[in-house]
Amino acid sequence: MEKMIRVLIIFVFASFFFAACAPQTVVETVEVEKEVVKTVEVEVEKEVVTTVEVEKVVEVMVTEEPEPMEDPGEVVILGFGGTTQASQDTAFFTPFEKETGTEVIQDTDPSIDRIKAMVDSGNVTADIAQGDMVSYLLGEEEGLWEPIDYSYFSEEDLAAIPEDQMREFGFGNIYYSQIIGYDKRAFPEDGPFPENYVDFWDLEKFPGMRALPSCTNPWEALPEAAILSTGAAPEDVYPIDIDLALEQIKKIAPNTIFWDSPAVAAQLLTDQQVVMAQAPNGRIKVLISAGVPLDIVWDQARIQSDFWFVIKDAPNKENAMKFLAFAARPEQQAIMAKLTAYPPINPLMYDYVDEATAVLLPNYPDNLAVSYPASHEWWAEYRDEWAERCTEALLE
Repeated sequence: MEKMIRVLIIFVFASFFFAACAPQTVVETVEVEKEVVKTVEVEVEKEVVTTVEVEKVVEVMVTEEPEPMEDPGEVVILGFGGTTQASQDTAFFTPFEKETGTEVIQDTDPSIDRIKAMVDSGNVTADIAQGDMVSYLLGEEEGLWEPIDYSYFSEEDLAAIPEDQMREFGFGNIYYSQIIGYDKRAFPEDGPFPENYVDFWDLEKFPGMRALPSCTNPWEALPEAAILSTGAAPEDVYPIDIDLALEQIKKIAPNTIFWDSPAVAAQLLTDQQVVMAQAPNGRIKVLISAGVPLDIVWDQARIQSDFWFVIKDAPNKENAMKFLAFAARPEQQAIMAKLTAYPPINPLMYDYVDEATAVLLPNYPDNLAVSYPASHEWWAEYRDEWAERCTEALLE
Protein backbone atom coordinates (compact mmCIF):
# COMPACT_ATOMS: atom_id res chain seq x y z
CA MET A 1 0.00 0.00 0.00
CA GLU A 2 2.84 2.41 0.88
CA LYS A 3 4.36 1.77 -2.54
CA MET A 4 1.02 2.52 -4.16
CA ILE A 5 0.87 5.87 -2.36
CA ARG A 6 4.32 6.83 -3.56
CA VAL A 7 3.36 5.97 -7.13
CA LEU A 8 0.21 8.04 -6.94
CA ILE A 9 2.05 11.02 -5.47
CA ILE A 10 4.64 10.82 -8.23
CA PHE A 11 1.79 10.65 -10.75
CA VAL A 12 0.28 13.83 -9.28
CA PHE A 13 3.49 15.78 -9.74
CA ALA A 14 4.08 14.30 -13.15
CA SER A 15 0.61 15.24 -14.28
CA PHE A 16 1.21 18.80 -13.04
CA PHE A 17 4.47 18.99 -15.01
CA PHE A 18 2.74 18.05 -18.25
CA ALA A 19 -0.13 20.41 -17.45
CA ALA A 20 2.31 23.27 -17.11
CA CYS A 21 3.64 22.48 -20.57
CA ALA A 22 0.12 22.50 -22.00
CA PRO A 23 -1.83 25.44 -20.49
CA GLN A 24 -4.98 24.69 -22.48
CA THR A 25 -5.59 21.54 -20.37
CA VAL A 26 -4.88 23.03 -16.95
CA VAL A 27 -8.47 22.81 -15.75
CA GLU A 28 -8.89 19.15 -16.75
CA THR A 29 -5.50 18.22 -15.21
CA VAL A 30 -6.39 19.80 -11.90
CA GLU A 31 -9.62 17.80 -11.81
CA VAL A 32 -7.70 14.54 -12.43
CA GLU A 33 -5.16 15.43 -9.76
CA LYS A 34 -7.90 16.05 -7.20
CA GLU A 35 -9.56 12.72 -8.03
CA VAL A 36 -6.21 10.94 -7.52
CA VAL A 37 -5.69 12.65 -4.17
CA LYS A 38 -9.17 11.71 -3.05
CA THR A 39 -8.52 8.07 -3.99
CA VAL A 40 -5.34 8.01 -1.95
CA GLU A 41 -7.18 9.52 1.02
CA VAL A 42 -9.88 6.87 0.88
CA GLU A 43 -7.54 3.92 0.55
CA VAL A 44 -4.97 4.97 3.13
CA GLU A 45 -6.40 7.14 5.87
CA LYS A 46 -3.05 7.44 7.64
CA GLU A 47 -1.66 9.28 4.64
CA VAL A 48 -4.35 11.97 4.53
CA VAL A 49 -1.98 14.72 5.71
CA THR A 50 0.51 13.92 2.98
CA THR A 51 -2.10 13.91 0.23
CA VAL A 52 -3.63 17.20 1.39
CA GLU A 53 -0.19 18.77 1.26
CA VAL A 54 0.25 17.42 -2.28
CA GLU A 55 -3.09 18.93 -3.33
CA LYS A 56 -2.13 22.34 -1.92
CA VAL A 57 1.23 22.30 -3.68
CA VAL A 58 -0.42 21.37 -6.99
CA GLU A 59 -3.08 24.08 -6.71
CA VAL A 60 -0.50 26.78 -5.93
CA MET A 61 1.78 25.74 -8.78
CA VAL A 62 -0.96 25.74 -11.43
CA THR A 63 -2.02 29.30 -10.64
CA GLU A 64 -2.19 31.27 -13.89
CA GLU A 65 0.63 33.75 -14.57
CA PRO A 66 -0.41 37.45 -14.34
CA GLU A 67 -0.93 39.29 -17.62
CA PRO A 68 1.89 41.72 -18.53
CA MET A 69 1.23 45.38 -17.63
CA GLU A 70 -0.05 47.55 -20.46
CA ASP A 71 2.49 49.97 -21.92
CA PRO A 72 1.44 53.50 -20.81
CA GLY A 73 2.77 54.88 -24.08
CA GLU A 74 3.50 58.53 -24.78
CA VAL A 75 1.91 61.87 -25.59
CA VAL A 76 3.51 64.57 -27.77
CA ILE A 77 2.75 68.19 -26.81
CA LEU A 78 3.50 71.31 -28.86
CA GLY A 79 4.15 74.44 -26.79
CA PHE A 80 5.59 77.93 -27.14
CA GLY A 81 8.93 77.19 -25.50
CA GLY A 82 10.69 79.56 -23.14
CA THR A 83 9.86 80.06 -19.48
CA THR A 84 6.16 79.31 -20.00
CA GLN A 85 6.83 75.81 -21.32
CA ALA A 86 9.45 75.25 -18.63
CA SER A 87 6.80 76.13 -16.04
CA GLN A 88 4.33 73.76 -17.71
CA ASP A 89 6.92 71.03 -17.40
CA THR A 90 7.12 71.62 -13.64
CA ALA A 91 3.37 71.97 -13.11
CA PHE A 92 1.99 69.42 -15.57
CA PHE A 93 4.36 67.39 -17.76
CA THR A 94 6.70 65.83 -15.20
CA PRO A 95 3.97 65.14 -12.57
CA PHE A 96 1.80 63.48 -15.25
CA GLU A 97 4.70 61.24 -16.27
CA LYS A 98 5.33 60.23 -12.64
CA GLU A 99 1.69 59.43 -11.93
CA THR A 100 0.84 57.54 -15.12
CA GLY A 101 4.14 56.33 -16.54
CA THR A 102 3.19 57.97 -19.83
CA GLU A 103 6.16 59.69 -21.44
CA VAL A 104 5.56 63.35 -22.27
CA ILE A 105 7.51 64.38 -25.37
CA GLN A 106 7.79 68.15 -25.70
CA ASP A 107 8.12 70.09 -28.93
CA THR A 108 7.52 73.68 -30.02
CA ASP A 109 5.78 75.52 -32.89
CA PRO A 110 2.04 74.85 -32.45
CA SER A 111 1.28 77.06 -35.47
CA ILE A 112 -1.85 76.49 -37.51
CA ASP A 113 0.22 76.14 -40.70
CA ARG A 114 2.28 73.31 -39.22
CA ILE A 115 -0.73 71.46 -37.83
CA LYS A 116 -2.69 71.84 -41.07
CA ALA A 117 0.25 70.39 -43.00
CA MET A 118 0.31 67.36 -40.67
CA VAL A 119 -3.42 66.72 -40.85
CA ASP A 120 -3.65 67.24 -44.62
CA SER A 121 -0.74 64.88 -45.27
CA GLY A 122 -2.07 62.20 -42.95
CA ASN A 123 1.22 62.21 -41.06
CA VAL A 124 0.22 63.50 -37.63
CA THR A 125 3.25 63.35 -35.34
CA ALA A 126 1.90 65.27 -32.33
CA ASP A 127 -1.12 64.92 -30.06
CA ILE A 128 -1.70 68.24 -28.29
CA ALA A 129 -1.21 71.83 -29.42
CA GLN A 130 -1.70 75.15 -27.66
CA GLY A 131 -3.06 78.41 -28.99
CA ASP A 132 -5.47 81.29 -28.54
CA MET A 133 -9.09 81.60 -29.55
CA VAL A 134 -8.11 82.73 -33.04
CA SER A 135 -6.28 79.39 -33.42
CA TYR A 136 -9.39 77.65 -32.10
CA LEU A 137 -11.62 79.28 -34.70
CA LEU A 138 -9.24 78.75 -37.62
CA GLY A 139 -8.61 75.14 -36.61
CA GLU A 140 -12.30 74.45 -36.20
CA GLU A 141 -12.96 75.81 -39.68
CA GLU A 142 -10.19 73.67 -41.16
CA GLY A 143 -11.15 70.52 -39.24
CA LEU A 144 -7.84 70.34 -37.37
CA TRP A 145 -9.11 69.44 -33.88
CA GLU A 146 -10.57 66.37 -32.19
CA PRO A 147 -13.59 66.88 -29.91
CA ILE A 148 -12.54 67.00 -26.25
CA ASP A 149 -13.75 63.98 -24.28
CA TYR A 150 -14.78 65.45 -20.94
CA SER A 151 -15.66 62.03 -19.49
CA TYR A 152 -12.01 61.79 -18.37
CA PHE A 153 -12.39 64.87 -16.12
CA SER A 154 -13.51 64.81 -12.49
CA GLU A 155 -17.05 65.99 -11.79
CA GLU A 156 -15.75 68.51 -9.25
CA ASP A 157 -13.48 70.17 -11.80
CA LEU A 158 -16.17 70.21 -14.48
CA ALA A 159 -18.60 71.90 -12.09
CA ALA A 160 -16.08 74.63 -11.20
CA ILE A 161 -14.54 75.50 -14.59
CA PRO A 162 -16.27 78.28 -16.60
CA GLU A 163 -18.30 76.96 -19.52
CA ASP A 164 -16.50 79.13 -22.06
CA GLN A 165 -13.28 77.29 -21.17
CA MET A 166 -14.79 73.88 -21.95
CA ARG A 167 -15.45 74.14 -25.66
CA GLU A 168 -16.15 71.32 -28.07
CA PHE A 169 -12.70 71.42 -29.65
CA GLY A 170 -10.60 73.12 -26.99
CA PHE A 171 -10.03 73.11 -23.25
CA GLY A 172 -8.84 76.24 -21.42
CA ASN A 173 -5.13 76.44 -20.70
CA ILE A 174 -4.17 79.79 -19.12
CA TYR A 175 -5.50 83.29 -18.67
CA TYR A 176 -3.32 86.30 -19.39
CA SER A 177 -3.91 90.03 -19.65
CA GLN A 178 -2.40 92.93 -21.55
CA ILE A 179 -1.94 95.52 -18.82
CA ILE A 180 -0.26 98.87 -18.21
CA GLY A 181 2.94 98.50 -16.25
CA TYR A 182 4.63 101.64 -14.99
CA ASP A 183 7.91 102.58 -13.32
CA LYS A 184 7.22 104.00 -9.86
CA ARG A 185 10.62 105.71 -9.93
CA ALA A 186 9.34 108.03 -12.67
CA PHE A 187 6.66 109.61 -10.48
CA PRO A 188 6.45 111.34 -7.07
CA GLU A 189 6.08 108.95 -4.16
CA ASP A 190 2.58 110.20 -3.41
CA GLY A 191 1.51 110.19 -7.09
CA PRO A 192 -0.35 110.82 -9.20
CA PHE A 193 0.11 107.57 -11.09
CA PRO A 194 -1.43 106.50 -14.42
CA GLU A 195 -4.78 104.75 -13.99
CA ASN A 196 -5.95 103.97 -17.53
CA TYR A 197 -5.23 104.52 -21.25
CA VAL A 198 -6.42 108.12 -21.16
CA ASP A 199 -3.51 108.71 -18.77
CA PHE A 200 -1.21 106.59 -20.91
CA TRP A 201 -1.82 109.00 -23.83
CA ASP A 202 -1.54 112.11 -21.65
CA LEU A 203 2.04 113.26 -22.31
CA GLU A 204 1.57 116.52 -20.43
CA LYS A 205 0.34 115.03 -17.16
CA PHE A 206 2.69 112.02 -17.37
CA PRO A 207 5.74 112.97 -19.44
CA GLY A 208 8.19 110.36 -20.67
CA MET A 209 8.58 107.63 -23.26
CA ARG A 210 6.05 104.84 -23.67
CA ALA A 211 6.25 101.27 -25.01
CA LEU A 212 3.50 99.66 -27.06
CA PRO A 213 3.27 96.47 -29.12
CA SER A 214 4.03 96.64 -32.82
CA CYS A 215 1.38 96.67 -35.52
CA THR A 216 2.02 93.07 -36.55
CA ASN A 217 1.43 91.48 -33.16
CA PRO A 218 -2.20 90.26 -32.93
CA TRP A 219 -1.76 88.81 -29.44
CA GLU A 220 -1.33 92.23 -27.88
CA ALA A 221 -3.87 95.07 -27.62
CA LEU A 222 -2.59 98.07 -29.56
CA PRO A 223 -5.78 99.13 -31.39
CA GLU A 224 -7.90 98.48 -28.29
CA ALA A 225 -5.61 100.74 -26.23
CA ALA A 226 -5.91 103.46 -28.86
CA ILE A 227 -9.71 103.37 -28.71
CA LEU A 228 -9.69 103.40 -24.89
CA SER A 229 -7.42 106.45 -24.96
CA THR A 230 -10.36 108.46 -26.34
CA GLY A 231 -12.34 107.80 -23.15
CA ALA A 232 -14.44 105.01 -24.66
CA ALA A 233 -15.81 102.40 -22.30
CA PRO A 234 -14.31 98.89 -22.59
CA GLU A 235 -17.64 97.45 -23.66
CA ASP A 236 -17.63 99.84 -26.64
CA VAL A 237 -14.17 98.92 -27.97
CA TYR A 238 -15.45 96.34 -30.50
CA PRO A 239 -15.85 96.47 -33.38
CA ILE A 240 -12.70 98.56 -33.53
CA ASP A 241 -12.84 101.76 -35.55
CA ILE A 242 -9.52 101.29 -37.36
CA ASP A 243 -9.38 104.86 -38.66
CA LEU A 244 -9.86 106.28 -35.15
CA ALA A 245 -7.30 103.87 -33.66
CA LEU A 246 -4.68 104.87 -36.22
CA GLU A 247 -5.35 108.56 -35.61
CA GLN A 248 -4.70 108.07 -31.88
CA ILE A 249 -1.55 106.02 -32.43
CA LYS A 250 -0.05 108.72 -34.64
CA LYS A 251 -0.47 111.22 -31.79
CA ILE A 252 1.67 109.20 -29.38
CA ALA A 253 4.07 107.56 -31.86
CA PRO A 254 6.91 110.14 -31.50
CA ASN A 255 7.10 109.31 -27.79
CA THR A 256 6.68 105.57 -28.17
CA ILE A 257 8.97 102.58 -28.67
CA PHE A 258 7.08 99.81 -30.49
CA TRP A 259 8.15 96.33 -29.48
CA ASP A 260 7.86 92.94 -31.20
CA SER A 261 8.61 90.82 -28.12
CA PRO A 262 7.13 91.26 -24.63
CA ALA A 263 10.62 90.71 -23.26
CA VAL A 264 11.61 94.04 -24.83
CA ALA A 265 8.81 95.88 -23.00
CA ALA A 266 9.98 94.40 -19.70
CA GLN A 267 13.57 95.34 -20.36
CA LEU A 268 12.67 98.91 -21.34
CA LEU A 269 10.92 99.39 -18.00
CA THR A 270 13.74 97.80 -16.05
CA ASP A 271 16.32 100.02 -17.74
CA GLN A 272 14.14 103.13 -17.22
CA GLN A 273 14.03 103.84 -20.95
CA VAL A 274 10.25 104.21 -20.72
CA VAL A 275 7.98 105.29 -17.87
CA MET A 276 5.09 103.01 -18.79
CA ALA A 277 4.36 100.16 -21.18
CA GLN A 278 1.64 97.83 -22.32
CA ALA A 279 2.83 94.28 -21.61
CA PRO A 280 1.57 90.83 -20.59
CA ASN A 281 0.88 90.73 -16.86
CA GLY A 282 3.30 87.85 -16.28
CA ARG A 283 6.25 89.84 -17.57
CA ILE A 284 5.62 92.64 -15.09
CA LYS A 285 4.88 90.27 -12.22
CA VAL A 286 8.28 88.59 -12.65
CA LEU A 287 10.01 91.97 -12.41
CA ILE A 288 8.00 93.02 -9.34
CA SER A 289 8.89 89.72 -7.65
CA ALA A 290 12.55 90.38 -8.47
CA GLY A 291 12.40 93.74 -6.70
CA VAL A 292 12.08 96.12 -9.66
CA PRO A 293 9.88 99.04 -8.46
CA LEU A 294 7.05 98.65 -10.94
CA ASP A 295 3.29 98.53 -10.55
CA ILE A 296 0.36 97.20 -12.58
CA VAL A 297 -2.77 99.02 -13.72
CA TRP A 298 -5.53 96.43 -13.94
CA ASP A 299 -8.18 98.89 -15.07
CA GLN A 300 -8.90 98.36 -18.81
CA ALA A 301 -6.76 95.22 -18.95
CA ARG A 302 -7.62 93.01 -21.90
CA ILE A 303 -7.99 89.44 -20.68
CA GLN A 304 -7.95 86.35 -22.84
CA SER A 305 -7.17 82.68 -22.57
CA ASP A 306 -5.16 80.12 -24.45
CA PHE A 307 -6.48 76.62 -25.07
CA TRP A 308 -5.26 73.05 -25.27
CA PHE A 309 -6.23 71.32 -28.53
CA VAL A 310 -6.11 67.63 -29.40
CA ILE A 311 -4.95 67.39 -33.00
CA LYS A 312 -7.14 65.56 -35.51
CA ASP A 313 -6.12 61.89 -35.85
CA ALA A 314 -3.66 62.24 -32.96
CA PRO A 315 -1.73 58.96 -32.62
CA ASN A 316 -2.09 58.98 -28.81
CA LYS A 317 -5.56 60.46 -28.48
CA GLU A 318 -6.53 58.63 -25.28
CA ASN A 319 -3.35 59.73 -23.52
CA ALA A 320 -4.00 63.27 -24.72
CA MET A 321 -7.44 63.28 -23.09
CA LYS A 322 -6.01 61.86 -19.88
CA PHE A 323 -3.39 64.60 -19.83
CA LEU A 324 -5.98 67.36 -20.24
CA ALA A 325 -7.97 65.95 -17.32
CA PHE A 326 -4.78 65.90 -15.24
CA ALA A 327 -3.97 69.49 -16.23
CA ALA A 328 -7.43 70.55 -15.01
CA ARG A 329 -6.63 69.62 -11.41
CA PRO A 330 -6.52 72.71 -9.19
CA GLU A 331 -3.40 71.67 -7.27
CA GLN A 332 -1.43 71.38 -10.53
CA GLN A 333 -2.84 74.64 -11.84
CA ALA A 334 -1.78 76.45 -8.66
CA ILE A 335 1.84 75.50 -9.36
CA MET A 336 1.58 77.08 -12.80
CA ALA A 337 0.05 80.25 -11.38
CA LYS A 338 2.81 80.66 -8.80
CA LEU A 339 5.53 80.20 -11.40
CA THR A 340 4.21 82.51 -14.11
CA ALA A 341 1.24 84.65 -12.99
CA TYR A 342 -0.56 83.13 -15.99
CA PRO A 343 -3.18 81.18 -14.08
CA PRO A 344 -5.00 78.20 -15.53
CA ILE A 345 -8.77 78.25 -15.63
CA ASN A 346 -10.00 76.21 -12.64
CA PRO A 347 -11.20 78.59 -9.87
CA LEU A 348 -10.57 75.85 -7.29
CA MET A 349 -6.90 76.66 -7.85
CA TYR A 350 -7.26 79.61 -5.46
CA ASP A 351 -7.54 77.16 -2.56
CA TYR A 352 -3.85 76.39 -3.15
CA VAL A 353 -2.56 79.95 -3.80
CA ASP A 354 -1.54 82.52 -1.20
CA GLU A 355 -3.03 86.03 -1.25
CA ALA A 356 0.21 87.74 -2.34
CA THR A 357 0.26 85.58 -5.48
CA ALA A 358 -3.49 85.77 -6.06
CA VAL A 359 -3.67 89.57 -6.35
CA LEU A 360 -1.24 89.49 -9.29
CA LEU A 361 -3.36 87.08 -11.33
CA PRO A 362 -5.62 88.33 -14.15
CA ASN A 363 -8.63 86.28 -13.10
CA TYR A 364 -8.42 87.33 -9.45
CA PRO A 365 -11.95 88.66 -8.81
CA ASP A 366 -10.92 92.29 -8.21
CA ASN A 367 -8.76 92.34 -11.36
CA LEU A 368 -11.30 90.54 -13.48
CA ALA A 369 -14.01 93.03 -12.50
CA VAL A 370 -12.18 95.92 -14.23
CA SER A 371 -10.98 93.96 -17.26
CA TYR A 372 -12.62 93.32 -20.63
CA PRO A 373 -12.46 90.21 -22.84
CA ALA A 374 -10.60 90.15 -26.14
CA SER A 375 -12.75 89.72 -29.24
CA HIS A 376 -11.07 86.85 -31.03
CA GLU A 377 -13.74 86.97 -33.67
CA TRP A 378 -12.70 90.54 -34.57
CA TRP A 379 -9.03 89.60 -34.68
CA ALA A 380 -9.68 86.51 -36.80
CA GLU A 381 -11.39 88.69 -39.40
CA TYR A 382 -9.32 91.88 -39.32
CA ARG A 383 -5.81 91.04 -38.12
CA ASP A 384 -4.24 91.12 -41.61
CA GLU A 385 -5.97 94.39 -42.49
CA TRP A 386 -4.97 95.92 -39.17
CA ALA A 387 -1.32 94.93 -39.51
CA GLU A 388 -1.09 96.32 -43.04
CA ARG A 389 -2.83 99.63 -42.37
CA CYS A 390 -1.08 100.24 -39.05
CA THR A 391 2.35 99.59 -40.54
CA GLU A 392 1.63 101.98 -43.42
CA ALA A 393 0.37 104.68 -41.04
CA LEU A 394 3.53 104.63 -38.93
CA LEU A 395 5.69 104.94 -42.04
CA GLU A 396 3.96 108.16 -43.13
